[in-house]
Amino acid sequence: MNRVQDQDEIRVKNAKRLRATMSLGGWNTTIELEASHCVYWQCIVFVSDKEQFTQRLQKTGFDTASINLSLLPELDICQEFKKDCSIACQVKNRRTVYCLDLL
Repeated sequence: MNRVQDQDEIRVKNAKRLRATMSLGGWNTTIELEASHCVYWQCIVFVSDKEQFTQRLQKTGFDTASINLSLLPELDICQEFKKDCSIACQVKNRRTVYCLDLL
């Protein structure tokens, strides 16, 4: 785990609220999470090729016109793209894993 990832993990953990925006079917949705609700944290490698990441996301049906890829709400998609997210957060009592892209 490199130093930048460590700093990002600390930065997210210290945040009171986390905001993530995603675009689905042309509708932008902003979701706010209480950082204290995150019961699972994992530092993951950064997106090395944003263009390739975008193309792979589009194949899953995500509308990436806004290129705001800070939240991947589906667990299976999150598993598939886990290596492309910087931080993953699982909210207590939910199966959903949020990938928070801090790029």
